[in-house]
Amino acid sequence: MSKKPIIVFEGIEGTGKSHHIKKIANYLTSKKIKFIKIREPGGSENSEKIRNLILDNKSTFNKETDLLLYLSARSENIEIIRQNAGKKIILIDRFSELDNCLSTLWDGCKPKIYTKYQQSSFKKY
Repeated sequence: MSKKPIIVFEGIEGTGKSHHIKKIANYLTSKKIKFIKIREPGGSENSEKIRNLILDNKSTFNKETDLLLYLSARSENIEIIRQNAGKKIILIDRFSELDNCLSTLWDGCKPKIYTKYQQSSFKKY
């Protein structure tokens, strides 16, 4: 196992993902171990802006726009992961489970947009 792993916390709402990430972050901080935390959607400054758009109750985005917003937030996080992989421990609140949700939520546009993005997003990683 890498000394600087990527650790993903998966689960539905209310299962304690954020709680456990916070506990681990506190431990790593106390040991002066370098780490970053990201969440999906959100995590970076730009991803958080996108998250706010997605979660805005007043938003009336269609399915394709909503999907593209999620993928945009994911793209920002992938860049952070690329930049920090092997250098810092990376704690992620959701990642692969979000893929499952996205793929079923946006049936009509998933095969065209989502699958293509999913295949290309990790080629460099």
